[in-house]
Amino acid sequence: MKLYVVCIQDDAEEEVVYDEMPPLVGGGTDAEGLSISGWLPPSLPPSKKFFAYSTYVDKNGVIYVHEFRHEYTLEDLNYSLARHYERFELAQPAHWAADEPCVAYNPDKNKYYRSRILEVDAEKSECTVQYIDYGNIETHPFANLRKGTPMRHIPSLAYSCKLFSSRPIGGIWTAEAVNFIDGGMIDVECTIQIYNDIRSPLLAIDLYIDWTRMADVLPKCAFEFVHCSCQLRTRDLAHRIVCPSGW
Repeated sequence: MKLYVVCIQDDAEEEVVYDEMPPLVGGGTDAEGLSISGWLPPSLPPSKKFFAYSTYVDKNGVIYVHEFRHEYTLEDLNYSLARHYERFELAQPAHWAADEPCVAYNPDKNKYYRSRILEVDAEKSECTVQYIDYGNIETHPFANLRKGTPMRHIPSLAYSCKLFSSRPIGGIWTAEAVNFIDGGMIDVECTIQIYNDIRSPLLAIDLYIDWTRMADVLPKCAFEFVHCSCQLRTRDLAHRIVCPSGW
């Protein structure tokens, strides 16, 4: 099976062809035991180095980014989702399941986000969801959630990343360490350098802003450079990439 997706950038159309349908993100069964279709996973990064926009960092230090060219795709997505859901009156679904795909409406921003259910709190009638195109994790009442997977032919746009050259002291992501990342490396245009296999679900990266590697400017009171665990104990990137102990 081939899937054709047309991306528009700088008034030029680019056709991306997927030879096989990738596995779904999300899924499971609903209250009646019927299968739930999920979202497509992200397509592979265009190269080991690409221009991106950072959107979110979670409590474990996972940084979410998407290709900068997909800013246009996200605008089109929001418009299409809004048009899709304004056409009919919505009844509040009574049942949600963890890992189920959905669309979350954020009334503060008046935007719809393709999402995946992480947790369900039936007593409070709310769900914790993750926006698949941004990485953000938020809690929404059932009233803000929509069934269905509109625009499913477009793969998830957010890449999950971890810093390769630096880490919090002791390797523990405290709230302070997360706040440092959130305050200086999120919601910015950046360049991403990938060191591991681009097919990995968690990309090992360095993040550059205006040609400055962020690992070099993180506060030393909270972060340290990562050294290879072999006998050399070096933080040389060329060594760490090829050494089995460098990861």
